[in-house]
Amino acid sequence: MPPFTHIVSVFLLSTVKFLLGVSAALAHGFSFWQFILFTTSGGIAGVLFFYYFGNVFFTFLRKKGILKNKPDKKIFSYKNRKIVKIKNTYGVIGIALLTPVLLSIPIGCLLCARYFAANKKTIYYLIASVYFWGISFAFFSFFYK
Repeated sequence: MPPFTHIVSVFLLSTVKFLLGVSAALAHGFSFWQFILFTTSGGIAGVLFFYYFGNVFFTFLRKKGILKNKPDKKIFSYKNRKIVKIKNTYGVIGIALLTPVLLSIPIGCLLCARYFAANKKTIYYLIASVYFWGISFAFFSFFYK
């Protein structure tokens, strides 16, 4: 069993940026099953925290009147264009698949909480994506050399 500090570091890194948790798990020399357990549990904890935090946060902003449902003046920045393009092109499943790898878990969960909160399957897509990438990275790290 690896030291507790290694487990906590992999878990916490996986909650924020999944690839950093994967790299740390490889650097600490975790076994195949430890790798899957600690990276995916950290990723799922991050998904649950940031998705539900995002829902609470956006509900609070709506109640305070800061986030209104009326259309504002369109300001197109590079970042806004990218977010809208990802949202419209890929939808909730695309954002869920991109979240652990390309987007960070907090950004992907906040995007899903903002645009797909009405879809009750959103959280399941995010969790399934973390499982998929955790098992994929473990498989390629240990068996494809």
